Amino acid sequence: MKIGLFGFGCVGQGLWKVLHETKGIRTEIKRICIKNPEKARPLPAHFFTTAASDILDDPEIDVVVELIDDAAAAFELVSAALERGKSVVTANKKMIAHHLPELHALQQKTGASLLYEGACCASIPIIRNLEEYYDNDLLTSVEGIFNGTTNYILSKVFEEQMSFEAALKLAQENGFAESDPRLDLEGFDPKYKLCILLLHAFGVFVQPESVFHFGIHRLNGFDAEFARRRGGSRSAPSHRDAHGWRARAHRAGTGLHATRRWWRQERPAELGGGICATHRCRRCDLAGLSRWNPSTAAALGAACDHSGI
Repeated sequence: MKIGLFGFGCVGQGLWKVLHETKGIRTEIKRICIKNPEKARPLPAHFFTTAASDILDDPEIDVVVELIDDAAAAFELVSAALERGKSVVTANKKMIAHHLPELHALQQKTGASLLYEGACCASIPIIRNLEEYYDNDLLTSVEGIFNGTTNYILSKVFEEQMSFEAALKLAQENGFAESDPRLDLEGFDPKYKLCILLLHAFGVFVQPESVFHFGIHRLNGFDAEFARRRGGSRSAPSHRDAHGWRARAHRAGTGLHATRRWWRQERPAELGGGICATHRCRRCDLAGLSRWNPSTAAALGAACDHSGI
């Protein structure tokens, strides 16, 4: 199986390392598309190109792995790859959440596979569990802590009495938060994940704009102390039940109680999601593809692809 890679930052280089250290996956990264050809790279120059067509139009490349930040550009690349019958592995949760209906239609039209286990709670994992173990169950709700950054920060605030600002700085220093953490702190990241999981849990397409979210970025010392005295929760759960849409990333102690109807992710704050878990999921997605001949793309669609649409 030959792979075309879009993006070669920290995540792309990590995936390269993981694939080369993993025995049993018959893969070869043939070409890597990058934006800046002048930047120093740890691989020989012949691997790299700045032209997307060098990957998309190469008949030898079976699988496209998308690893770029720009959601709009990612959708164009993923769509073009699927239209050409190439299987795709991605973890771009924003792109997937905003374009699930279109991606589903393309997957049905072409028979190519779209795998994205790493887009949602990669360290559990959850999409594969929903498809393989709960596909015949009547679920009434889905609930969990979908964001490791906020889980880490709230743990520090409530368990170690840190200020929000100090906890955020510590999270950034230890690699649990981005330099620009707004997607996590304001609740966009768990909202995108929840929209994706709604398809696998309930079979419905929900646009992110129709899901309410409320982040922890306004948390202050008064809120934390009020929650402690009232015995409030320190988690920021995302939740959807069968009676209405509720994506909740709320401040602790606001009085909202998240019921434990199906599953709840409870783990130490230090065990967040992050790059390592996402790499493992991408590797598993690629391993699944490598077990079949990509020319039998129809079999890799809804029937055999347990981590895609």
